[in-house]
Amino acid sequence: MAVEKNLRPAEGMRGDQTALQSAADPQRLMDGEDPQTRLGDDARHWAAVYLQLIKFNEELIASMRAVLASDPSDIESDNAQLLEAHMQRLRYRLDFWLGRVTETAGTSAG
Repeated sequence: MAVEKNLRPAEGMRGDQTALQSAADPQRLMDGEDPQTRLGDDARHWAAVYLQLIKFNEELIASMRAVLASDPSDIESDNAQLLEAHMQRLRYRLDFWLGRVTETAGTSAG
């Protein structure tokens, strides 16, 4: 699975608008991601990658909410806000790649 560029640790992010903007930036791409690809295989690959990332992050957010419900001091709300912004970006990228899957239907690398 591809790893996202420019991710920073959650520590020290309190009040950091730059980190929040970066997490929500729908134009920020992962290594190897080529939005101009004309290959259906590439589009399907990236749609699958973003779908997996969304599922993982949904589970992470659910766990964070459970911890916050029992002890709100355990997790900073800024981190939850950062994850929510990140999820918006992931959903945007998934929608983009699903559209590219339709546009590139019938094309493959070989």
